[in-house]
Amino acid sequence: MVLGCPLPVRPSTSHPAHHTQQDIPCSEDPRVCTLRSSYHLVLQSSDLIEGLENVPQNSLFLHQHKLEEHEVLYSETNEYEVLEFLGSGTFGQVVKCVNKGTSEKVAIKMLKNHRYVTEDAEAEINILTQLNKECPDKFNVIKAYEFFLYNNIICLVFEMLHMSLFDYMESFGGSFPVKMIRPIVAQVAFALTKLKSLGIIHTDLKPDNIMLVDNFMHPLKVKVIDFGCAFHVSKARCSSYIQARFYRSPEIILGYPFCEAIDMWSLGCITAELFIGCTLYPGASEYDQIRYITETQGLPNENMLNRGTKTHLFFRRKMHYQQVLWRLKSKDHYEWETGIKPLERRINIFSCLDDFAKLHVQYEPEISGIMVEMGDMWQCLDLIKEMLALEPEKRITPIELLSHPFITMAHLTHFSQSPYVESCLEDMEICKCQLTQDETMKVEETCEDSMEDVVHDTQERPSQSEKETSDEDIIKHLSDLNDGDRVENEETNQRKRGSRLKRALRALRCRFSNTDSSTEKEAAASIHSSRPSKRSAGLLQKCVSGLSQIKRRWKQRNRTVHPLP
Repeated sequence: MVLGCPLPVRPSTSHPAHHTQQDIPCSEDPRVCTLRSSYHLVLQSSDLIEGLENVPQNSLFLHQHKLEEHEVLYSETNEYEVLEFLGSGTFGQVVKCVNKGTSEKVAIKMLKNHRYVTEDAEAEINILTQLNKECPDKFNVIKAYEFFLYNNIICLVFEMLHMSLFDYMESFGGSFPVKMIRPIVAQVAFALTKLKSLGIIHTDLKPDNIMLVDNFMHPLKVKVIDFGCAFHVSKARCSSYIQARFYRSPEIILGYPFCEAIDMWSLGCITAELFIGCTLYPGASEYDQIRYITETQGLPNENMLNRGTKTHLFFRRKMHYQQVLWRLKSKDHYEWETGIKPLERRINIFSCLDDFAKLHVQYEPEISGIMVEMGDMWQCLDLIKEMLALEPEKRITPIELLSHPFITMAHLTHFSQSPYVESCLEDMEICKCQLTQDETMKVEETCEDSMEDVVHDTQERPSQSEKETSDEDIIKHLSDLNDGDRVENEETNQRKRGSRLKRALRALRCRFSNTDSSTEKEAAASIHSSRPSKRSAGLLQKCVSGLSQIKRRWKQRNRTVHPLP
């Protein structure tokens, strides 16, 4: 993969229509309906169906039919033996089965053949059929094998996936490393790119509906699932009650006209959750949800508030010098009006999105990796802010997301030899969007690059210690780093270059952290707390990377000169 290049979006491939309206089952048609296609699309449904109370897990009545373990379900072409029950609810259940002909394990979503359930199922099958024509594997969408009726029960057969992102987050037990967040976000963005091109809104994007395919064989490979609530953008209505509350966009809460951008808001909330290790806005009600949002990100613009059909439920208008201003209702006012007591369920309360950085956990053990990871962290935070723009028209689109520096890793071009960057490239291979090795950018860390990026960070008058480490001193330390190449003795060459880099690094530490830290970790912590500018942080990263390269070369030379017995 070329660092700095946007992830390529595969153009839509025109496939001949494989299916007709007759392929879609309906309540009046008891025949078996099967999709026949070289491409399949799956829907994982355990989150769709909420648990039924007081129902034994080894059996369930579905429209006068009691389903048992080891029962065989018959489609037109296949036989499926029920192995276990994965989830159940008022509309049906999800069962794990094995295809007796192929021994492949599948998940079958079984829906009661009631009027409203059937209408939703037909809409879902229509969308799955539409996606099925677009080679969904390329766009990280779950694949379905067939749809059929069994004893008047609608059955949707899907591939068996490993675990949901929600379960993976629970098992991980904290915030994700930034380099793990990138491939997950990129893959979901690919899926949203395809949905947007088809005019489809998912409307229920959340960690439960992002599945890991196989965390052992394909780590971080994910697919978007559950199209039971999806619909075409032409059917969007302001009064729609959609999206899981924790991931519900401001326009849905306010009753403002919406489009596919609501899915990007949900992805932003998911990305933030991966970043901070907990739910960003865990509102117990829509009032709590919009209150959390406004306390962290401010009020939506006046146009959204004026046009929102539900704005009056959460905000009140106030005249100020002949100007109408909107203000969020106080908790007491809202409770007095509705009788609903607002709750505080946030684990962390942020005054702004930049506060996320305070919770970021450094995973790299060496200073070279720490500083590169810190720059990566700020790019991830910048992307989160673009995904969580309050106004949908300002929110980043899926195709723009794939060109963001955090995804393209443009900010890491100067550190292509860093172990951290190499690890990032390995993680991104799962996206299947790498370019050829011949096209990969090879960047050499040199003192000339560092000197060109030197900038003044402080606007205040420098102290005595800062005067001793001015920009001129830094340039002096950085200059002639390559002079050692002319030295005939390789050992002297490496030692001199390492010594010069250490002096430059020490000068940089004093330059914008005012610290004489004797250890690399202490210096990194003080630099992180002082929040230098991106360009100065980049300068330090280049010096650290250069020092790391010297150390690696020195170790390689020592292994060559003094091999282990």
